[in-house]
Amino acid sequence: MKLSQEQFFKGTYNYKTEANGPVHSVPRYSYESAGRLYDVIQFPFGTVYQVNGNSHLVSSPIHREILTHFGEQHAEWTYGG
Repeated sequence: MKLSQEQFFKGTYNYKTEANGPVHSVPRYSYESAGRLYDVIQFPFGTVYQVNGNSHLVSSPIHREILTHFGEQHAEWTYGG
């Protein structure tokens, strides 16, 4: 699959596990296409795949291309809660 190289972005996703707990940061990899934003967020417990902010249980071909672009491994299992 050929994707535009200018549409890939790397950032961080911040979260807390407790209301008063510390903030944790994990890698967030994104790809923006016409009308859609694909995200891959790699938590210590697994990988979350999102399209336009909605989580999905399985990755799409674009999610796999995002991981390949950034040199990351495709996860064996995923969570899309």
